[in-house]
Amino acid sequence: MSKLLPSQKKKLRQRLRKAEARAKKEAEEKNEESSAGGISKSGKRHAKPVDPDSRGEKLLQVGDPLLEATKYLKLL
Repeated sequence: MSKLLPSQKKKLRQRLRKAEARAKKEAEEKNEESSAGGISKSGKRHAKPVDPDSRGEKLLQVGDPLLEATKYLKLL
Protein backbone atom coordinates (compact mmCIF):
# COMPACT_ATOMS: atom_id res chain seq x y z
CA MET A 1 0.00 0.00 0.00
CA SER A 2 2.96 2.30 0.44
CA LYS A 3 3.78 2.39 -3.29
CA LEU A 4 0.30 3.49 -4.36
CA LEU A 5 -0.68 6.95 -5.49
CA PRO A 6 -2.68 9.03 -3.03
CA SER A 7 -5.83 8.72 -5.15
CA GLN A 8 -5.45 4.94 -5.27
CA LYS A 9 -4.96 4.82 -1.50
CA LYS A 10 -8.12 6.83 -1.02
CA LYS A 11 -10.13 4.52 -3.29
CA LEU A 12 -8.78 1.47 -1.49
CA ARG A 13 -9.73 2.90 1.92
CA GLN A 14 -13.23 3.71 0.67
CA ARG A 15 -13.69 0.18 -0.64
CA LEU A 16 -12.52 -1.26 2.67
CA ARG A 17 -14.90 0.96 4.62
CA LYS A 18 -17.81 0.00 2.39
CA ALA A 19 -16.99 -3.69 2.72
CA GLU A 20 -16.78 -3.40 6.51
CA ALA A 21 -20.05 -1.47 6.67
CA ARG A 22 -21.78 -4.03 4.45
CA ALA A 23 -20.49 -6.92 6.56
CA LYS A 24 -21.55 -5.18 9.75
CA LYS A 25 -25.03 -4.50 8.38
CA GLU A 26 -25.48 -8.12 7.28
CA ALA A 27 -24.33 -9.36 10.68
CA GLU A 28 -26.82 -7.06 12.42
CA GLU A 29 -29.65 -8.25 10.18
CA LYS A 30 -28.82 -11.90 10.90
CA ASN A 31 -28.63 -11.14 14.60
CA GLU A 32 -31.99 -9.34 14.55
CA GLU A 33 -33.64 -12.20 12.69
CA SER A 34 -32.39 -14.81 15.10
CA SER A 35 -33.10 -12.83 18.26
CA ALA A 36 -36.49 -11.52 17.19
CA GLY A 37 -37.79 -14.95 16.26
CA GLY A 38 -39.35 -13.70 13.05
CA ILE A 39 -40.80 -10.48 14.48
CA SER A 40 -40.07 -7.32 12.52
CA LYS A 41 -39.59 -3.81 13.89
CA SER A 42 -43.29 -3.09 13.42
CA GLY A 43 -44.16 -6.05 15.65
CA LYS A 44 -45.55 -8.28 12.92
CA ARG A 45 -44.39 -11.83 12.43
CA HIS A 46 -42.90 -12.89 9.13
CA ALA A 47 -44.53 -16.28 8.81
CA LYS A 48 -45.12 -17.88 5.46
CA PRO A 49 -48.75 -18.80 4.94
CA VAL A 50 -49.31 -22.53 4.81
CA ASP A 51 -51.16 -23.80 1.75
CA PRO A 52 -53.41 -26.70 2.80
CA ASP A 53 -53.71 -27.84 -0.83
CA SER A 54 -50.18 -27.31 -2.11
CA ARG A 55 -50.50 -29.84 -4.93
CA GLY A 56 -53.87 -28.54 -6.16
CA GLU A 57 -55.73 -31.80 -5.68
CA LYS A 58 -58.84 -30.01 -4.46
CA LEU A 59 -58.98 -28.04 -7.70
CA LEU A 60 -58.80 -31.22 -9.74
CA GLN A 61 -61.86 -32.70 -7.99
CA VAL A 62 -64.31 -30.34 -9.71
CA GLY A 63 -67.36 -32.18 -11.05
CA ASP A 64 -67.56 -30.47 -14.43
CA PRO A 65 -64.38 -28.54 -15.24
CA LEU A 66 -65.83 -27.21 -18.50
CA LEU A 67 -68.77 -25.65 -16.67
CA GLU A 68 -66.43 -24.05 -14.13
CA ALA A 69 -64.27 -22.66 -16.94
CA THR A 70 -67.28 -21.13 -18.70
CA LYS A 71 -68.22 -19.28 -15.50
CA TYR A 72 -64.91 -17.45 -15.58
CA LEU A 73 -64.98 -17.04 -19.35
CA LYS A 74 -68.34 -15.22 -19.18
CA LEU A 75 -66.78 -12.67 -16.84
CA LEU A 76 -64.25 -11.80 -19.50
